[in-house]
Amino acid sequence: MMLQIGGFYAYYLKGSVIPFISINDCKKTLIKGFESSENSEFNKHIKAVTLISKNEKELQNVIEKMALLKKSYIKNIFKKAN
Repeated sequence: MMLQIGGFYAYYLKGSVIPFISINDCKKTLIKGFESSENSEFNKHIKAVTLISKNEKELQNVIEKMALLKKSYIKNIFKKAN
């Protein structure tokens, strides 16, 4: 998922209507990634993306709860009106 968000495979996409990635392109990219995974800068970026994803999920959860709260307030208003 992180590779898709980062757009790492955009260069390798083939096809006009449906994008395809060849197995060799994928293999080469993954090998490069594993080789550079020992780099501390790489690990730093992975941790940052992981933290951002975690915060994004928490915020989405808060938004869902606020939507439920809004619905309950609206229902409560109409219940009092009747």
